[in-house]
Amino acid sequence: MQITGVHRDIDNALSEPGMVAISGYVYSAVSRQIWKGEANRLLAFRLGLEFCDKKLKKGESYLIFASPDSFGRLQLRSCEAAVAESEATNMLARLKDIEKQG
Repeated sequence: MQITGVHRDIDNALSEPGMVAISGYVYSAVSRQIWKGEANRLLAFRLGLEFCDKKLKKGESYLIFASPDSFGRLQLRSCEAAVAESEATNMLARLKDIEKQG
């Protein structure tokens, strides 16, 4: 999937006047392939700073491994849950093999 937007996830409880506390990022993306779950082409998911301190890049493509949080929103739970497409060749090939097997 390709990241189309990056939005700050603001923690209002920790924010103070003149200072905004960011708890992570919410990403919007366009998927090319859904391996499991609902087949929506447009996705939104969260990657909290408690799980990963890196920020995904707008315009870049990733293979993501997301699961729903307690509110049903997609969330990544580690830095390893977002693999740059250029580094995911072997994983993508394996997923395609599994899909063929049924």
